[in-house]
Amino acid sequence: MENGIEYFINRQPIASNISIFIPDPVAIYVTPNTFVRFKRRSIASEEVGIITHISAEAQQLQIRLFLSWQQMMQHVGPDRVGNVSFWCRRNAKHPPFYLCDSDIVIEIAASAIIGLAFVFHESDNVVRQLDGLANTYIVTSIYLSQSMKVEHTRSFCSFPSQVHEPLPTCFSSMIFEQILKIKNKIQLAMNTRSGKSKNVHSIQLENIHRLTWRYMTRDAPIYGVEIVSSYGTVKVTFMEKDSCVVQKWRDLQESFLLSTPQHFRFAKLLLGECVGLGVRCIIRCSLRNTG
Repeated sequence: MENGIEYFINRQPIASNISIFIPDPVAIYVTPNTFVRFKRRSIASEEVGIITHISAEAQQLQIRLFLSWQQMMQHVGPDRVGNVSFWCRRNAKHPPFYLCDSDIVIEIAASAIIGLAFVFHESDNVVRQLDGLANTYIVTSIYLSQSMKVEHTRSFCSFPSQVHEPLPTCFSSMIFEQILKIKNKIQLAMNTRSGKSKNVHSIQLENIHRLTWRYMTRDAPIYGVEIVSSYGTVKVTFMEKDSCVVQKWRDLQESFLLSTPQHFRFAKLLLGECVGLGVRCIIRCSLRNTG
């Protein structure tokens, strides 16, 4: 297992810290070791891979492919695979979906990228929180094309900041951590003791990046969710020399409302399969009163 990790990470150009920005409607930063979703003209389906090299001048990316079951069948052939499956959710209908790492490397144009992918190994603790979250994947193995073998080992890192130790975070990990923060904060608010007496709960989260909001709302129109813009008052309290200052100003704010059944699909992809579930009333069940 250690040899597998060392081999595949060392072959990547870790010393290269080049990053490029993919403009609207994608609006993401990518660096080496960033997982992305992309579409090639020759292949109709969406693909997932990890960036191993970036040519900023030519706007070209080198991608190592992570294969779905159907793509594995195409590369290996159905006669070799047969009825053997090493994924417990091969035919999953909602994320996270299972992928297989590979040593297959291709080159694509930066314009082929359609968004981020969040890829984790099955042993990661965060896997239990991924049920229903959009663009999430689980990997258990790696396919070696030269020897036509599948090895059950860990061969990648989920985020670039895990490869470059001096980096405390990176663009993709920032977005994922903030999505989980919002998800867990909402779930916690729906499981409070006061839930049985209140119809509305307000939560407040600090330091949510604007690009996280862009990621959250990019697909909203597809599900009929309208993004509304309005001016609101922003208040900041801070110390200036020996005085406490309260500074206020009006700024443009965006919001959306999830109120109809057709919005529920969007909410599930954004916050997981358990969105909307909470304990609104605590039921006391004493074994002494079972009669």
